[in-house]
Parts: sequence; structure tokens; C-alpha cells
Amino acid sequence: MTEPVFKGLIWGSLTEQYRPARSNDMDDESVGSFLARRMMNEAPGNNIVSAVLHGIYAGDINQLSIKSLMPMLWHYEAWKGSIMKATYTRMAEKLDIVSKRDMDLKLEVLPKIKADLSDALKYASVYSFKEGIGALSGALEKALRENPNVDFKKETGVTAVEYDGESDSVKVMWLTDSGVFHTDLNERSRQQVTLQPNTPKLSPRSPAVSSRPSPQTPSQLLLKLTP
Repeated sequence: MTEPVFKGLIWGSLTEQYRPARSNDMDDESVGSFLARRMMNEAPGNNIVSAVLHGIYAGDINQLSIKSLMPMLWHYEAWKGSIMKATYTRMAEKLDIVSKRDMDLKLEVLPKIKADLSDALKYASVYSFKEGIGALSGALEKALRENPNVDFKKETGVTAVEYDGESDSVKVMWLTDSGVFHTDLNERSRQQVTLQPNTPKLSPRSPAVSSRPSPQTPSQLLLKLTP
């Protein structure tokens, strides 16, 4: 603990309980400001917490919200006026403190989980699928393929996806040898637009699509809604 990276950590932690609590009108603050205020030293935040949060969120601790990223610490101060005092009280009284949002979610989800699975989850810290995270995308693809209103089109690069606020519609555009096609997902229409002179042609190896696919034309990389 004598390394420079731990500068201010021990003393700041031991004396944190004697720091005044924040004012009641403070609604939020940055992680950096919170740690510097509670520990009376910017070093722990800059040397340790900054590296951790930058690796996870790629953000600056002086810009990231303590209330959003570390809500427990934020509420500890509101509860006992100090992080250390709140920690002591929680350990001494063996309290299980959770946020209202987490409790509401727990009450909603637990009745839907089988008893044996619920018991197993009590001792698990990491959850996953038996077939890996790819099970999510696989389930999504299966559901879409079973939907008669969805048509998969593969191997064509989409050039643009645009949202028109006035018509509340989404337009998907893709390039072919004969023009630029677009599909309005709300109106389910397809139109062809003439290529501009400086628009590059697709190379022979690139997938090409026309409005009427032929055996020589790979299918499109689109989800086309049909009535």
C-alpha cells in the first residue's frame, strides 16, 4: 500500500466518516467530485477509480454520474451521512439493502422462475446461456423467420438508413449495378433512383441486387415488410 497509486486511499477511507454530508439540494454529481469530496483528496479517484471506469465505460470520472454508476455509494451518504458509517451499520445489523427498482424487478421475475433454478441462482455470480450469448441472436433470427411479414434478404450492402420524422417512416437504401434502390418500411414501397456519375460501380466480387432477383443475383441484405 506504499505504492504511489494508493496515495490518499488509506487516510481518506479512515477519515471519510468525519466529512460533512452533502447538502439536501444536491441532485447528482460526477464520480470524481464525489470521491474527492468524501475523501478530501483527488488522488484515489484519479489513480484507481479513473482507470477502472475508463476501462469499462471509456469515460472521464469528472463527467460520469455517481448516482447512475454507483447508486449504492450515493444513497449510503444520504442514509448515514457517510459511506463508512453506512457500511458499518449494514454489516452490524446484517441488512440486505437493494434499490426499489431492483426489488420491483425481483418481485416481478422470481414468481416466473422455477424453484430449482431459483435456488441455483442464489450461489451464481455470472449468468449465461448453455449455447453461449449467440443464443440471443439465434432466437431473434428464428422468431423473425417464423414471422410471415418478414423477408430476409442477404449479401447486399446497405448504403443508408434514414428516418423521416414528418412521415414517421424508415427508409433503407442499397446499391446495385443498375441503380440505387430504397424501401420505405412503413409504406412497403420500393423505388429505383438513377446512379450519380461519380457513384462507384460494384466490383465483380461484390453482391448485386435488382428489384427482380435472378439466379445470378444474390439475395439482398434487408428485412422487407410485406402486408
